[in-house]
Amino acid sequence: MPRKIKIAVLFYSVLFLSVFFFSSLSYAQMMGRRSIGFFPAPTLLYPTTGNIDLSGKESLEFRWERLDLANTRYFYFKLYKGYDTTEASLILKQQSDKSVYPIQIPASQFEAGQTYTWVLQQVFLSGDKSDRAFSSFTITSK
Repeated sequence: MPRKIKIAVLFYSVLFLSVFFFSSLSYAQMMGRRSIGFFPAPTLLYPTTGNIDLSGKESLEFRWERLDLANTRYFYFKLYKGYDTTEASLILKQQSDKSVYPIQIPASQFEAGQTYTWVLQQVFLSGDKSDRAFSSFTITSK
């Protein structure tokens, strides 16, 4: 094969791959993702690390930044007793519709002096799932 043809084939191959890569990246950024296949975890707002006083309160409210709701199917919420996020310490799990916000858990579910960890994952219409966000907090009093 002549050298000019080899160079032309190489040039057009690199051009095609570059256009494909950058158009895919732009689409991912447009959809709120940093790259293909990357779905960042929701940002948890409350409760986050620290002590929570439930004195005189009927429930504890769980809040997070709600982004890309048009492409969201639901949020998957889990609450664990302690820092361990295994099935053995799971005390509550629920699939929450994107319109349900914030999630309210009755104060009766919590014990004073106990640490809890909550985990939130966003599930998109495409079936893709975000990374899991998690935070731990301690109930100081009820």
